[in-house]
Amino acid sequence: MYKIASFTSLNQNEYLDIHSLIKSDSQGFFIYNRAIKIPYNIQKIVDGKLQSKSEQARLPNLLVAKVKSAKVIGKGAVLSNNVVYEESLQNWITASNCFDNKKFIENKYSLKQTGETWSLKDDTSDAHGVDVENAILLATASDDEFSHFIFESLSKLSTLDKSEYVKYHFIINENKIYQKEILVTFGISEDKIIIKKTNSIINCKNLVFIQPPANYNHWITPAAVNFLRRKFTPEVVSKPQGGYFIHKKDEGNGRTLLSNSSVVEYFCHDNGVKKLETNDTQINSHSRIISTAKILIGEYRTGMSLAFLANKEAKVINLQSPTFFRNFNHFIAAVVGFKTISIVGSLKNDDDKKPNAEFSIRPIEAIESLEAL
Repeated sequence: MYKIASFTSLNQNEYLDIHSLIKSDSQGFFIYNRAIKIPYNIQKIVDGKLQSKSEQARLPNLLVAKVKSAKVIGKGAVLSNNVVYEESLQNWITASNCFDNKKFIENKYSLKQTGETWSLKDDTSDAHGVDVENAILLATASDDEFSHFIFESLSKLSTLDKSEYVKYHFIINENKIYQKEILVTFGISEDKIIIKKTNSIINCKNLVFIQPPANYNHWITPAAVNFLRRKFTPEVVSKPQGGYFIHKKDEGNGRTLLSNSSVVEYFCHDNGVKKLETNDTQINSHSRIISTAKILIGEYRTGMSLAFLANKEAKVINLQSPTFFRNFNHFIAAVVGFKTISIVGSLKNDDDKKPNAEFSIRPIEAIESLEAL
């Protein structure tokens, strides 16, 4: 039987830098991000009216931990000495509220509640997994979606020095092939990548796990943003040119929620903004195009997940649903320096209040939003 507890609460050694932690033969942790508040502004057009307000993101302490004789279970939970470490779970799950999140934990982490403790699900077995000497855990419970993989899994590499992790394997979930391909472009050898099945167990003599640098839809550490930008767009363009309407279908349902997307596309074309059709496998080939654009327009939940690559001199327009408005690109703008505004559309069906409800925008608002920036 297992309990869920905080790694730092169990008398672990705290290290002053990441290098000492990685080289140590002992367990411990390093706080790579100290709690900080980052202010940012939100500009949005709602029902044809411009609204502005100031917000503040609160980034917590975030750690890198090294564990001896650990097991990786489910979609990225870390188990050692009969304890599942809270810091390896999604950031809203804690030891005190874990039973309130029973359904999520059972679905994502191969655990089942047994009274006041937890145990492995019956279909979870060492037989499906592997044993490894040294491993770094990149997998998270949400990394089956493109943006969550980029901001919560891939960005973990920003906390490490490449020269120090060459002897390590990297654990990712069994999701989509592009994730492995991106890791290879980041300099990780293909033979060092372990793809984990959800019902398998990976036994690690030395495991490094990292709290994600991002709480997607809310914040990401500036260091992680800059790391991702350097990796995807190493060449800096000082004078961006042209504009793009980024069209990317939702990877979950294979469609766009912007019901009048074709109308917006034609309107953009008439105003000198080209269409960029992209998908999850094309981030490497399209990153330079995005980073050299002066204007970027797109639906927030799909194409505009790439806005973190925008040039510092760019103007970014997010087309957002009234049932799923998020501040994330406004926060990113404060970190990177580009200007951004959101257009909040109208529901196609007023009775449909779901987060994935279809919506439309008035194309003229795209021009009005550019004038507001």
